[in-house]
Amino acid sequence: MVNKSLVFGLGIALSVSAPVSVQASSRSPAEMEALIEALQARVAALEGQSKPARPARSPVAGPARQAKFIAEAPIRPSASQSYASSAASPFDGPYAAVFGSRSFALESKSKFINYDPFFAATTDPIFLTSSNVGGAVGYNRTFDNVLIGVEARMKGSFGQTTQTATNQFYNFPVSLPFLITCCGGVPPASYPDFNLSSVTSTRSITSRLYGGDLAFRAGFVWDNWLLYGRFGVGADSIQTTRITDNTGTVVCSNPILETGPAAFGSPGNQATSVVGCGARTAGQVTSKTINKLAPYATIGTGIEYSFGAYFVRAEGNIAVTYIPSTAFSFRSTQLTPEVLTAVGYRF
Repeated sequence: MVNKSLVFGLGIALSVSAPVSVQASSRSPAEMEALIEALQARVAALEGQSKPARPARSPVAGPARQAKFIAEAPIRPSASQSYASSAASPFDGPYAAVFGSRSFALESKSKFINYDPFFAATTDPIFLTSSNVGGAVGYNRTFDNVLIGVEARMKGSFGQTTQTATNQFYNFPVSLPFLITCCGGVPPASYPDFNLSSVTSTRSITSRLYGGDLAFRAGFVWDNWLLYGRFGVGADSIQTTRITDNTGTVVCSNPILETGPAAFGSPGNQATSVVGCGARTAGQVTSKTINKLAPYATIGTGIEYSFGAYFVRAEGNIAVTYIPSTAFSFRSTQLTPEVLTAVGYRF
């Protein structure tokens, strides 16, 4: 835009150079009006020369410009889209995993259930130390940085068979001959087989076969890491085998009897004694197996790292297992820590 002072100066110069004679007297109103109009026209002409010409507006320039503005404007997500993107987490959804673990029995409190004065019993605690392999399936849901989920596991155990109890039953050896009747009466024709000596050892062997649990998980997520705790309940299939060793027992079969005059009593009284054995045989080793479920509660903590659809996990648990009694074993409560590693896939 032209400087106003420059225009005003040009106007004055034009008015001075105009072929109008300067009179001492004042101009008429009509002449002054004509002069002002001439100056205004000149100023307008000078302003028009100083401004660049505007291009003619295309009839479609407005809509085209609006369309360009709309195309270039940033798109803001809706509230539902914003919530979905903030709720998305690499730990969300269902998953499956395989794992390996090792269980270490720390403590076992047991109580023998078959007390007998003829038993010399040693109640060694049950130590179900074992290696385990298995699989797990679960589902997680995250809310901001908080995760909750549920997980089910099944496992098989091996390499953990342990002796739990050894008992010995005995009686005093029998010396031959010994009297079975005296002082008259009809002498017996035979006598049943009997033990010359009785030494019986029994031991119970307990092992964990397989098991499973259902656990609740809760934790905190940051980036691709998850720190969590878990609590659950489950049961193990416990197998107890009783092995009975009777090889220290000697059986007198078909006892040999001898009848003769009694050493005391009325004259003519007869007495019968066992003086020998038709055969002497030793006992055998026998076994019997019983399976039962042993319920347990478990609590633990772990850490996971997610990379894409896969994840790895390290975890520590401690379980309290109640091992029920059987007809030939004792009940036991066992404290068992476990360390576990796993690899999994999220669907």
